[in-house]
Amino acid sequence: MYKVVLLDYSMPIMSGLEAAREMRLLLDNSQAFQPYIVCCSAYEDDNFKEEVYAAGMDKFLSKPVNADVLANMIKAVLKLSS
Repeated sequence: MYKVVLLDYSMPIMSGLEAAREMRLLLDNSQAFQPYIVCCSAYEDDNFKEEVYAAGMDKFLSKPVNADVLANMIKAVLKLSS
């Protein structure tokens, strides 16, 4: 099971928001552990971020993603889940 999932907002076939909602629904009853879902996008306005969190995502990172910010976020999540 993955502990951290990075989803781009604009993915083909299914958007990152749709993917996050589906993951939350599928894992809600079958898994005790929920992955930490991170949205990566160039969109940054407040309405967009509200939509991201309402879809069940835990964090928003704007593109281009800073490698140090991403690494620190992953380290923090791994500490919380161990």
